[in-house]
Amino acid sequence: MALAFVVRLVLGLHTPIDPEEATLGLSALHIVHGQPVLMDPGSPYLGALDAYLIAPFVALLGTGLAAIRIGLACIGALTALVTYWFGLIALRRASDAIIAACVVAVFPVFAVYWSTRLHPGAADLMLLEALCLAIAAVVGWGRGHRLRWWALLGFVAGIAVWSDPVFVCAVVAIAVGLLLRAPRIGWPNVTRGASAALIAAVIGFLPWLVYNVPNGFPSLHAIPRTGTGIGNGVRSLLDGQLPVLFGGSSSCGHPVLPPVVTDLVFVALLLALLWSRRLTLRYLVAGHWTGLSYLDLALLVIPVTLVAVVLTGVNANPCDAQILLPMALPLALGVAGILVERARWRPVALGAAAVWLAVSVVAAAGGLPGSVTSTTGGTPIPADLGPGVVFLERHHPAAVWAEYSLSRLLSFRSGDTLPIAEYGGTVGFLARQQQVETALDPSWVFVAGDPHIANFLAACRSHAIAYTVATGGGLVLYTNLSAPLEPVDVFSGAEARTS
Repeated sequence: MALAFVVRLVLGLHTPIDPEEATLGLSALHIVHGQPVLMDPGSPYLGALDAYLIAPFVALLGTGLAAIRIGLACIGALTALVTYWFGLIALRRASDAIIAACVVAVFPVFAVYWSTRLHPGAADLMLLEALCLAIAAVVGWGRGHRLRWWALLGFVAGIAVWSDPVFVCAVVAIAVGLLLRAPRIGWPNVTRGASAALIAAVIGFLPWLVYNVPNGFPSLHAIPRTGTGIGNGVRSLLDGQLPVLFGGSSSCGHPVLPPVVTDLVFVALLLALLWSRRLTLRYLVAGHWTGLSYLDLALLVIPVTLVAVVLTGVNANPCDAQILLPMALPLALGVAGILVERARWRPVALGAAAVWLAVSVVAAAGGLPGSVTSTTGGTPIPADLGPGVVFLERHHPAAVWAEYSLSRLLSFRSGDTLPIAEYGGTVGFLARQQQVETALDPSWVFVAGDPHIANFLAACRSHAIAYTVATGGGLVLYTNLSAPLEPVDVFSGAEARTS
């Protein structure tokens, strides 16, 4: 637990908050103030579970980097603890369970890094996946007659799918594993247990239903549709997503090793996993489907995830390695299973693991995806916006327009006290947006050096608008406008979006 906590905290504190994190951070702040949030305001097809998990830390530590990073490091420590529980069940020895927890604490590095980010389906997904696998192991290998374990499994799975629909991959794999074990569990027990699990899953999924059923299912309409065929899905998988997830690339287009080398190492790991599971394979070939082991249950998530993301086309963007996160925990557990096996080639496995961990550390040092936060114009936003917030508060603007990323970050850093609305992105907080839209002469704020300042100045000249300019905290504030100026007067297309 300590290793998982420290690794995530160190990585997290060296990574600035991005706009998506600020969005969920603002949601957590609303929860602290007694305003429930059901879905992520920035991506309404994702649940707001992370906001609830981080809300106590926001309440105690305020709206800053420390609150988010310490909270997520604690979730990572809990993930290691639950992995230890699963390891005790699957690997039988406490020492082996500790090794499994340590592997999950540091591998894959991308999954560790992503779990330090306040994004739906990041830290919470690994925790809930470890919990579901541990409960499923209890159900499938000894406690299948106890309905409370089935109900708990369904409830946790329902919450996980609410948080991120991609968790369906893990649900399908667990369902297949338990179905194969059904003759050992007993079909009457499976029938009753599955019914209890389904009812509990609906309860866990209830926030999604409450949000969507009365409103015409907006979450379904918000799901990105980028499918471009199986061929492109396979190319995205091999060229970008697998190398980033597995640690051979620091980010999309920035490989430490050629993608084909990383893909070959991944295939080698899969072959090693198949060799380590050779007894299970013999059972399956002989038709003894109940011979599935605890670890096999976790490993089933890997092929299900690979097939699902390629066939559904949700991985069309080769830079979205996070779509493969459901298989991160099973990969780590598979590596742990290899490392604890008492065999002559164990030293070779330990050496190979050490070498690849070093490669992954080099990749992480090179800057993982999202480690720099910029405006849509490509201008880096200051990592510490505290001075910028003080600068804005000193000028007391009645209302302010800001680019989407800057708006979210300033709103969170200020504790949602600044009257800032956003343009160029999805509006997540309607009350603030309406406050600025109905103001008489809103001010405008930019990051110093933002090329969009030229668009603003050109619009001011075109409309003969006078203004006062002030700079501070890495920001430029245009205030006291002689006439109102809206984003649609300055930009066109998506950049002018205010709804």
